Amino acid sequence: MHNLNLYLLIYLAMILSLATFADRFYSKIYHKLVLILVPINHWFVSWTKALPQNRAEHLISWLLEFEGSIFLDQLGRQKQLPKYKFYTSLILSILHYTRRFGSPARSIFNELRYALIKDDQFEKKLGSELLGGVMQFFMTSLITWGFCLMASSLVLVSIDQRVYIVVFLLQLIGAATFILIYWWSKKKYFANFENYFHSLYILKALSQVGVSIQEAIKESKIVATSKIEFKAFNQIKLKTQKMIQQWQTRGISPNAGLEDILQQLWFIQEQRFIKFIKFFSFVKFLILATFFLGAYAVYLLSLFTFFMENS
Repeated sequence: MHNLNLYLLIYLAMILSLATFADRFYSKIYHKLVLILVPINHWFVSWTKALPQNRAEHLISWLLEFEGSIFLDQLGRQKQLPKYKFYTSLILSILHYTRRFGSPARSIFNELRYALIKDDQFEKKLGSELLGGVMQFFMTSLITWGFCLMASSLVLVSIDQRVYIVVFLLQLIGAATFILIYWWSKKKYFANFENYFHSLYILKALSQVGVSIQEAIKESKIVATSKIEFKAFNQIKLKTQKMIQQWQTRGISPNAGLEDILQQLWFIQEQRFIKFIKFFSFVKFLILATFFLGAYAVYLLSLFTFFMENS
């Protein structure tokens, strides 16, 4: 019994160390994993190109190449754009209006490139958080099942088979919940940013060329976008509606207003990046404590019950 208590204390210390392990360790593993897998063979290269952060890097490289090119139309038609979030469709739309109306593209693409760099940093941080959670869950599960086997072999414990099923189901539900919360919360946190960025940048491009006010508003779909109900966009919504009204009724150029709104929108997105990382770190710890440590607690309870009944 004394040996079993010692093993319990060692196990608990290992669990707590996993729960509080520095995330930068997982971040290093995450980046090294990509670097190791990429050169192995063509299949791994194709697979890693599908990762969000690699698509972002390819799009940043495309924008850099665009800035250094004077053959706008040729580059825009022949070089296939990497698909990444709303950025790709926005860039294609800007290229379309550049060919059609001669609207400036380089200044807008320069803004998007800096935004993509921050977005890429966020995705890499999020990727390390995700990998860190998976590794913590895996190691905790491994140690839990190792302890189950150790307890059974060392002290000849006979536990009801249903307890093992409950332990396994708790771990499985915890992992599934973690993934579901990740996809659901990420979608919720960044809903409607695509619509606003797309409409505002199209309006910015068209407002700088000889396009009528009504045509610019129609092509950008800014009126419909400004009616989107989203708490984070309340001030953006009011500013956008006021800017459109002044442009239509008084002929005031929307350029200054657009710059202000776009800067505020990028700031809101960056703040939501930070909040989401913090939220996701909390979710990771909560699921570890609830499901994976909960699975250990279930087995521990059954173990104590066994000793009480056989004492």
